[in-house]
Amino acid sequence: MKNILIITAFLAFLPFIGCNKPEVIPAPSERIELKQHFIGTINGTQVEWTKNVDGYKNITASEYEIDTALYIFHWKYYAGMASEADPKTVRIGIGSLQHDPNVRADPSIESFKNFVAKFGDPNTAPGFSDNASDGFEVQYVDPAGSRQKSDETNPGTYTFTNLQYKEDQNGEYMTFVCKFSATVYDKRRDTAKMIDTIHKLSVIQDATFTGYFKRVK
Repeated sequence: MKNILIITAFLAFLPFIGCNKPEVIPAPSERIELKQHFIGTINGTQVEWTKNVDGYKNITASEYEIDTALYIFHWKYYAGMASEADPKTVRIGIGSLQHDPNVRADPSIESFKNFVAKFGDPNTAPGFSDNASDGFEVQYVDPAGSRQKSDETNPGTYTFTNLQYKEDQNGEYMTFVCKFSATVYDKRRDTAKMIDTIHKLSVIQDATFTGYFKRVK
């Protein structure tokens, strides 16, 4: 996509203000329990990560691309299992949610819910998309630190189930169970031939990721 600028959005959650009363409506007081787990076969070896075991936990991120011609934001949401003690990481991304920043700074809760729900319906779920520009993406970091990504020209499979909206004082979430299989690639640019070559690849099979997307970071 030409004339696109990618910016990571780190936005604060704004409290709701009552229309008829001056007091602020408090956010939910109890912190909700968010399930976080990954299991799958990577290059023939079963891998399993559980929340708070070996430092693994669900890591979320939100990004947007700016269409400079129309000044429309294209939001993407990521979720993955990662640990500060272990370089191995699996992350999935979904995009893009179109949003007019002149209306409000970030997509509304309803827009966020409807967007994620689209990926859970086989009739509306987009295909694989490089960098999650307009669909689904899988990323993997191997033990050597090689970052690998799915390729839309060689798509895998994915399904989302158990989509549920939840919120607490720390934010708004869409929890999910995502099952997927994909081949991911670490591609390097051959400057002499001006082509991308495959430096390394990994095969992820029968993966089940139980986690959540967060509306704003």
